[in-house]
Amino acid sequence: MRMEVELAENSPLGKAGQRVTLSLTPTDVQITTEIPTYLAGYRPGGFRAEQASPEALVDKSVGSYRSFNSDDAFVPSVVKGSLQGAITEVDPNSSTANFAVVERYIGSFMPTQTMAEATYDLRATAGRKCRNKLDLDLEIDVLGSGGLLCTASNWNAEVRTAIAGGSEWDVSGNPIEDLQIADEKSYQQVTDIWMNKHVGNAFLRHEEVKSHMRQMLGDSQADRSAQSINRAGVDVDIDLVIPGLPVIHICAAKKKSGPGGTMGYIMPNVVVLTSRFPGIPTTGQEIQTCLTFRRRGDAGVGWETREFFIDGRGPKGGTMLVTYVGDVPVMTSNVSGGIITNVVAA
Repeated sequence: MRMEVELAENSPLGKAGQRVTLSLTPTDVQITTEIPTYLAGYRPGGFRAEQASPEALVDKSVGSYRSFNSDDAFVPSVVKGSLQGAITEVDPNSSTANFAVVERYIGSFMPTQTMAEATYDLRATAGRKCRNKLDLDLEIDVLGSGGLLCTASNWNAEVRTAIAGGSEWDVSGNPIEDLQIADEKSYQQVTDIWMNKHVGNAFLRHEEVKSHMRQMLGDSQADRSAQSINRAGVDVDIDLVIPGLPVIHICAAKKKSGPGGTMGYIMPNVVVLTSRFPGIPTTGQEIQTCLTFRRRGDAGVGWETREFFIDGRGPKGGTMLVTYVGDVPVMTSNVSGGIITNVVAA
């Protein structure tokens, strides 16, 4: 398509008053706008902190919880005697520990003019981004490097396992045996195993694991289980069910070290074993490895949002959307479960 114009002044195209013919491009005949059906962005997937450390709603920001000593459950007592013998007595041996929730909050400012002209739901998008940042922070606290469950020193020495050099899962070793030994060390039944995707891939590539799965599941089911790890993503949590082991959960979430920094899995290259049971312990007969004490808040569900208008920013002001929660993950038993370090060499 062509268009003829008359030059108003001298230019590289000709002298003033001369008529010239121009070719039109798409940008000459339309205004650049957003595609209304396209809204792209990034979202870390597979946050699993709230599964590894289940929520326990509390009324106050500070409080205490009571736990009974393991001796009450595992140390034998003298119960045999004569008809007139002395009665052996037992006293519940418990202790309390304190917790104080950590305030997590983040906001997103939405200028009034931007909200009026946005071609997508700005408020909903801002809310999702805020929640994502809070979830990411909790994931780092529970399952990150230096986090509660992934720090070896947080576990009792009896349930810590360090794989010897040369026996790492991506070198040689025997992953099935390592997991079974760690499981046996736990004071209480292990219900869950946690590992990042890199460790999970090394686990599934190992010949001992392949042999064990084929022996227990058959060739076809073993192949399907091995392939399923690659589906771990934003909306799909991958759990491996292997006979003879607790359920294995793949932690696929990633984070960057900073703007423009390196990308890596949030969970380090360790394996964590935990005990978790439905509900909150109330009978003194069960204990979770880890719980997240979370303040109920006004809504009664822990997570809260609020909005307020800021008049002093920009020509028309704007709305600040804040998402917040008060919680703290606590390791309530450092002998229920365990940790395996030096799992992979690279």
